[in-house]
Amino acid sequence: FDARSVSDWEAIPAALLIGDKVRTLAPSLSAHPHRLDMGAAWRELTGLPFVFACWMCLADRAHSEAVAVAALTLDRQRRRNALRLDAVACAEGPGHGWPVDEARSYLTQSLHYDMGQRERQAVETFWSMAVETGVARAPAQRPVWLRLDEMRVSPCLR
Repeated sequence: FDARSVSDWEAIPAALLIGDKVRTLAPSLSAHPHRLDMGAAWRELTGLPFVFACWMCLADRAHSEAVAVAALTLDRQRRRNALRLDAVACAEGPGHGWPVDEARSYLTQSLHYDMGQRERQAVETFWSMAVETGVARAPAQRPVWLRLDEMRVSPCLR
């Protein structure tokens, strides 16, 4: 489903819009009067933040050098991009229908880029609830949460 291609929201019984699409592509209230902010609903239900996305791998590969290299590379890019959020808001916001101030606020206040203890607890709670309701199967192993400062890679790969 690509919300950008919708010409008649009245013909669509329901839609899931995430992130910037909520701001730029949401149908009129008359077309879809019932709305749910998943993050707010989750927070109200659990008291935890809603984790919309995170990088994961299979537990049996968690301590491999390939995963360490990928995790360290992704973290380096996350830290680099954290320094560029204002530039991204200025350069990309208007082209996507966002005033710069609103794009800046979205990138710096609405989105969070770290997986702290509460975010990890939220992921585990989500998974437990999915298993309890039959939406997902119980995992063979509990999640393995890796710490970047404990990852080891060959000096040749750094």
